[in-house]
Amino acid sequence: MHRSLIGSRVRVSAILATAVAGLLGVLPSGAPAVAGTPTMPSSTLSGPSAAFTYGADLGQEAPDLQSGNDPDAVASAQHVMSSIPMLVDQALMSWGVPSPEPSPGVYVLGPLQARIQMIESTGDTPLIDLASAPDWMKAPGDIGKLAVPPLPSHYQDFANLAATVAAAFPDVKYFAVWKEMHGFWNPATRSYDMQSYDTFYNDVYTAIKAVRPDALVGGPYISIGSYSHPKGVAPSGPWGYVNPSDLLALQQWLTDAVGADFVALDARNFTNDAGYVADPVTSAGKYAALDQWVKTQTALPIWWIESPTEVTPLGWSTDEQVAARVGVVAEMAASGAAVGMQWQPQQSASWPDLGLWTSCLVEGGGQPTALGQIMPSVTSVLKQPVTQVAGQPTGVLLVSGTVGTIAVNGTSSFTVASMGSLQLVLAPYQVRVLLN
Repeated sequence: MHRSLIGSRVRVSAILATAVAGLLGVLPSGAPAVAGTPTMPSSTLSGPSAAFTYGADLGQEAPDLQSGNDPDAVASAQHVMSSIPMLVDQALMSWGVPSPEPSPGVYVLGPLQARIQMIESTGDTPLIDLASAPDWMKAPGDIGKLAVPPLPSHYQDFANLAATVAAAFPDVKYFAVWKEMHGFWNPATRSYDMQSYDTFYNDVYTAIKAVRPDALVGGPYISIGSYSHPKGVAPSGPWGYVNPSDLLALQQWLTDAVGADFVALDARNFTNDAGYVADPVTSAGKYAALDQWVKTQTALPIWWIESPTEVTPLGWSTDEQVAARVGVVAEMAASGAAVGMQWQPQQSASWPDLGLWTSCLVEGGGQPTALGQIMPSVTSVLKQPVTQVAGQPTGVLLVSGTVGTIAVNGTSSFTVASMGSLQLVLAPYQVRVLLN
């Protein structure tokens, strides 16, 4: 059980002393991994033959009793969550949760605790994304700005906050450091300031491991872009050309990190400059190409924490949205990623991708979308390793494993997916799941 922190305000020294005292003697000891010698953590979410885990990032709109949500809609949405085994990302603050440390050394962890308890009550697994920083850690001109990291002089203060949260929530095993490299982009050099981020990451990693050696910590949560034209030597395909500077930044983090338990990444399968240059299912091949490239750099598990599929205002049909999302997660699973997540599982007018349930703000909401209805069977197939079946028509993806087979048609035409003597007729944008 989590410590009861709702409404509490405690000094940092007191909470860390209590947390560490409770942890000493019951957790395995161990030193952080050394840069250049990544290790595969003992985890159900990692390993070369591990199951693929689907997930979602909670944003402002979450199925709880806050923000004016309808209670019946909340109950229905939580039932949808219970039907799909997921890793659920909850931000440290700002995405539906206020500052956990509004002034130095004073903690208000109740709202974060409520979100974690809600996730666990559905049977899903929480991931805390250590993203956004209390205003007192920023420059005066950056007060209230979401995407601004702490000042370097406050990196250790943020690391102490991360350690406090990790110690206070011993049931939470997974932590990602920051979000999409917010605030670390240098417009003058048109590249990420990896020296600053890596220092920041190492401070956070070291602080968490000091109080929670069992916690699994990853980074750099970098967004890997692609373009419709070559920008250098990097993976490419009918979906476009990867931006090599993003890969260089990832390589730098792999070199500088004092330790890591997984590689956190973010990408969209459309290009930065021209949107889609192929159908959405063919475009999901970007994840396979990047998975293969990352595996040449590290043995760490690959976690895709965000993966937007729809370009605003594309105006896709529901069938197109389902085909695009299932195509992405199936491609990720078949190419060896450990985790594949989407942003915002609750349907929202401000976010184009199809969610898993309808808005909880209205009576009768919280109902499963078409994606929410099919994901239980999709995840049941992906819970064991799958392989991609070659030789399909353009725009068609077929993956198969011991549990079943998933076929996705990403085109507007009828087509046939084939595997040996099995012939699957697919309507436009149809997804078919066959369980063994």
